[in-house]
This record gives sequence, structure tokens and C-alpha cells, in this order.
Amino acid sequence: LPRNEDGAICILHQGSPYMLIDYLQHYTIRMARAGSISGDTSFFRECVNQFRLYRQQLRYPGSGLYSQGRGWLEDPGQLSPSCWSRGQGWLIRGMVTSLEYLPRNSSWSDTLLSYLEEFSGALLKAQTPSGMWHTLPCLEDSLSHPEVSGTGMIAYYLARACREGFLKEEVH
Repeated sequence: LPRNEDGAICILHQGSPYMLIDYLQHYTIRMARAGSISGDTSFFRECVNQFRLYRQQLRYPGSGLYSQGRGWLEDPGQLSPSCWSRGQGWLIRGMVTSLEYLPRNSSWSDTLLSYLEEFSGALLKAQTPSGMWHTLPCLEDSLSHPEVSGTGMIAYYLARACREGFLKEEVH
């Protein structure tokens, strides 16, 4: 797969590497599942390493939410100027589903659990009093509207993470 200079998986568009959080979640789930089926721990390492790289490169300072990606602006290192709720839903889907395949109580699952706890806390801070997440949760509520599909994905995967015991009680 194409990768950027730091080793993060990317798609190539007109020869340039683009990081996208929806691409990340598909890839990491496949890596975790391949490790679970084959017993080859290099797949687990790759899964968690990609989450680490995307966490380092796409998180917005201060909010803990993730940009939808980077690579397509004039400055290819610049984050996309917003995050969106469906992208946050895809990201939490990738984390929760990958954890279902990673060996419990391993360094891989411990690392990903810490990312999930951190991200879940950021998501809960962005949730509105109505229980919804807005289309662009990094913006003030008056600048972005409630969004049903993003809210549905986030709520579902937060509930699934709680049911599976991936989140500590104080997070939910």
C-alpha cells in the first residue's frame, strides 16, 4: 500500500499521498483480523502502529478529535480544516472492531485501549446536550447542524465498546 514519509497508509491521488481516517479503519480491522486468523503477530503490530501514526498526524490539538485527513491542500502536511462526525464514527468503528480481534491483555490491545479511552473522552465532550453530534463537531453548535448518521455510528460503537468492556466505567 502507498505510505507517506512516516509510514502511514495513504491513498494516492495524482501521485500525492492522502491520509483519510475512513481508509484507516478498513485497513486496521483487516490487519487485526488477519493476525487473529493466522496467529502472525506482525499484523497486530501493523494495526496498532497505523493508529499511532494517524493519532500523531491527524488529531486536532486541544479537542482530541481527528481531522478527516491531510495531503490535498496546498501544504500537503496541513490538516484538512475540519473534522466531521461520520469520520469520527468510522474511526471509533476501526478502534472497537480491531480490539475485538487483538489479543486481550497484550501490549497491542493495551495501547489501542488507551487511544480508545482518550478518543471516547473527546467524543463525549463534543456531544451536545440533546445527545447528538454535529456535522462538524469542532465548530460551535451554531455553526454546524446535528447529524444523524455520525451520531448513530458514534453512539453504536461507544455502546459496543462499553458492552465489550473496552471502556472503563468513568469514561461511559
